[in-house]
Amino acid sequence: MAPDTGFVQILQYVKRNPKFTKEEFWDQWLTVHAPKFIPFAEGSGIRRYQQVRASGKIVPSWAPELTPPNATPTTEPVEFDGIIMMLVPSLEVFKKAFKHPYFAQVLAPDSAQLLDTDAPGGGIVAALHGTMLACVNDGASVSGVTTKPDDVKKWRRQFEQLSGRIEGLHSRSHPEPDMG
Repeated sequence: MAPDTGFVQILQYVKRNPKFTKEEFWDQWLTVHAPKFIPFAEGSGIRRYQQVRASGKIVPSWAPELTPPNATPTTEPVEFDGIIMMLVPSLEVFKKAFKHPYFAQVLAPDSAQLLDTDAPGGGIVAALHGTMLACVNDGASVSGVTTKPDDVKKWRRQFEQLSGRIEGLHSRSHPEPDMG
């Protein structure tokens, strides 16, 4: 089993306010909301905050600990326009952070402008969490990721043999994204 990092990964699927196009939403989310969220994350124990520009449909669902007060159960898929990924030391740290006055005074009103508050969950149409297990970090396998390191070596050799046949496919041949 992959090493338990001791962190909890939070995933929130969000639906944009219909007054924005998808591109306008993504721009506002990054250039207006993120600068407001960054000091909140830094000061409240949130170790990582990422925005994923993705869209699709999801059946609204919330982990019991993350259910918003206005969550409306439905079996119909709802469109989403982005995914928030946060890494926190514990659910307790996460829940405590959102009781901070900065959230109520700054972030909640901003989110109400950004998200479709008439959608299930007030625009957070799904929220899930789970233990974060590290398997690959900085392009390399994490020590202790498996009880069978020889299996990893075997599959790495096969990958390298097959990669030699594909132009441009080589481990570490693509620039690494800045993960912060």
